[in-house]
Amino acid sequence: RYLVAHAGDWYPDLEPEGLRVESLGGRDRKGVSVQRWRVVSGGGDRELYVKQYHRDDSTSARGRPALGLPDDREHKPECEYQGLVALFEALGPDRAVRPLDHIDSGRGLIMEAFPGTPLRDQPGHEDVASAVVEGGRSLARLHRMACAGPTRRASLDAVTESVDRFTAHLAGQRRRRFYERVAHWWSERAQGVQVEVGAGHGDCSARNLLVGPGRRVAWIDGLLRSRVPVAEDLATFTTTTRVTAGLQPLKRSRPLSLVDLLLEGYREQHVVSQQVLTCFEALVLLDRQASILTGRGGARDRLLLLATDRELSRLVRGHR
Repeated sequence: RYLVAHAGDWYPDLEPEGLRVESLGGRDRKGVSVQRWRVVSGGGDRELYVKQYHRDDSTSARGRPALGLPDDREHKPECEYQGLVALFEALGPDRAVRPLDHIDSGRGLIMEAFPGTPLRDQPGHEDVASAVVEGGRSLARLHRMACAGPTRRASLDAVTESVDRFTAHLAGQRRRRFYERVAHWWSERAQGVQVEVGAGHGDCSARNLLVGPGRRVAWIDGLLRSRVPVAEDLATFTTTTRVTAGLQPLKRSRPLSLVDLLLEGYREQHVVSQQVLTCFEALVLLDRQASILTGRGGARDRLLLLATDRELSRLVRGHR
């Protein structure tokens, strides 16, 4: 009913008489459900998504360090909608998803279907490679957008403080000497690092970059809620992609090439040194491990913990 009542506001060119909606199915994953709908009338049809977040009263994340703001989860539907609005206004329909509405009471948002699929589901061919480079350029433009939220970790001292909190927290649970080595490695590796901040996406990964025909790309699931070190987003993409490759050894070559392609596009717009990226990769991996250890400890959590261990060890040993 909500879609029928408001479709005319979103699409004035559709004829209101006989307007109806058809369900095209959906999917559920942890904490969120996404349903696809087609709006049909005599004037044509449009496809859109309804994304709803389930309330999570879990306290498992409390008491541990985290890169996100404490109330990111509670306010994510509204923040994601505002982030989509900002991206669409700044980048246009070829580089962003068009947001349609925010349903506060339903903890959800409605957005127009983008003609593309997540990068992680794309076959490897030349058009996709060009789109990933364009995704890097779009991410650099995103980082230059205005953001009215707070600025966090804006200095090397502040980032180092975060690393110290993570390593102390993790060392209290497992592999104390390993995290002591990570903290020592960081103090040496990060010397002279310049921290640059910008609007933060917050969850840059291959599942959150949509790729469509004609090199159309769009970043989704971003919050753009605060200004943070831009290298955090890049490090999230590189580490998430490498960890995924570690879990799927037969598919390693393609995920690793995605990292190079995205960095190529990003560095056309903005220079980020390998030293800076490596330091923030360690920070992001520590955040990921702190999150994993608050989970249920199932088989997937154990595999993710081992994969992130390998990535952290590779950084500390100096191997790429």
